[in-house]
Amino acid sequence: MTMQASSLLRAIPALLGLALIASAFVDMPQVNDWMFQISMLIIVSVSWNLMASAGLVSLGHAAFWGVGSYASMIAATRLGLPLIGGAALAVAVGAALGCVLALAT
Repeated sequence: MTMQASSLLRAIPALLGLALIASAFVDMPQVNDWMFQISMLIIVSVSWNLMASAGLVSLGHAAFWGVGSYASMIAATRLGLPLIGGAALAVAVGAALGCVLALAT
């Protein structure tokens, strides 16, 4: 493989990453929906991997993520929040539910 071909192969993932990041700032509902779903699945898979490495099994983790996702999608459809606002709301609602359950137990 020539030097130009290998540098081009290294540049393609970087350009795709920049295009995905830039697409969050463009008014393209379908792409924004894909980005939101992909980012949420990445966050959940990384956190599950961290818990599995520590030897923990938690089904409540999925419940908090689901409640946050549900609140985010409701806010996006009814309030018209953007991707960043929906993600912030998902974190806040999931954390609030976790705090309420932690105080109750």
